[in-house]
Amino acid sequence: MRSSRRTRFRWGSALVAAVLVAAACGSDDDAGDAPDETESAAAAPSTEPASSTPSAPTTVAGSSPDDEDGPDERIVIDDVSGPVELPVTSDGVHALDEWTAVALLLLGVTPSVDGFFEDLVVAELFADENLDVGPPGVNLETIAARRPELLLGIGEPVLIQAEPDLEDIAPTAITEYAASWDDQIELLGSITGRDDEATAVVTAIDARISDLTARLDDAGFTGQEVSVMQTFGGMVFALGPLTPAGAILDLLGFTRTEAQSAEGAFGFITLSEEQLPDETGGDIVLGLRSLAFGGDDETIFDNPVVDTTGKITATVIGDYWFANHALAYWLILDDIAALLLGAGTPSTGTIEEIDAAWEALRTAV
Repeated sequence: MRSSRRTRFRWGSALVAAVLVAAACGSDDDAGDAPDETESAAAAPSTEPASSTPSAPTTVAGSSPDDEDGPDERIVIDDVSGPVELPVTSDGVHALDEWTAVALLLLGVTPSVDGFFEDLVVAELFADENLDVGPPGVNLETIAARRPELLLGIGEPVLIQAEPDLEDIAPTAITEYAASWDDQIELLGSITGRDDEATAVVTAIDARISDLTARLDDAGFTGQEVSVMQTFGGMVFALGPLTPAGAILDLLGFTRTEAQSAEGAFGFITLSEEQLPDETGGDIVLGLRSLAFGGDDETIFDNPVVDTTGKITATVIGDYWFANHALAYWLILDDIAALLLGAGTPSTGTIEEIDAAWEALRTAV
């Protein structure tokens, strides 16, 4: 297992789900019927981390005699519904979510894409790349009108429910939500015939993590305690080790408080008001804000019980600190290098900053 492999979590749905879990635990009187997760793009992913690397794809020689112009090579992979056979092709690929589209772009594949997550960090990036971006959610008519040869996405409940209908349009693979970003991109590389490109992306991220780890160690940051917290819905949540950002902090040699080392609901740890002085008592305190909520939402630093005197502090963009694709990892590493090593300033989520990170990542690959 590579050092950078960790469970992925979706920013919006996971945090909303954590709020619901915490609220339900706090008051049975407030408990209501659970929302139908198949009807909402904000449905929560599975809390189970990937227990192992996904099964290796199996190539199948030859093509259907009725598809003489189609790809000669086919592949069998395990998606959320079991084994599926797909053409190995990089043409006519449609990404059912933005995170899959980011991975495909890094592989040199230009997909059409649905704006499933309404991810503001990558929305303008896709415009710069001249991608054909569809509406949020799953619009079968819009997808069919593109006449795709292949449909690829991650295992959000809405996409899982729609998979039978999507398969009527084109061969479809809905991959495991809990698979790590590098397992995801390697699988996409196999499906699109871009294995070498996938290896190059993973190698670039691993090299960046190794380099930054060494520089942080030289600067004396190894072992320092980091808190990363978000205020949301009147509650405070910390990013645990199962979130992508929590995993990166672990890889870089930082420590967390005992409370922030727990797995938590969907990777988030609920903190009480009484815990905040201890949870912000370490060396580095990061507060998250979200572009999805307008960028001016309350942060942990607005809480009067939080005293950050003598601490290293910063407000960072939660939209990509919760995402789990290569660009999000790169942006998080940029933020840490900027904050602790003086390599610029943490991103405020502008398109210029996102473009610069994107170009740096593509250059490194």
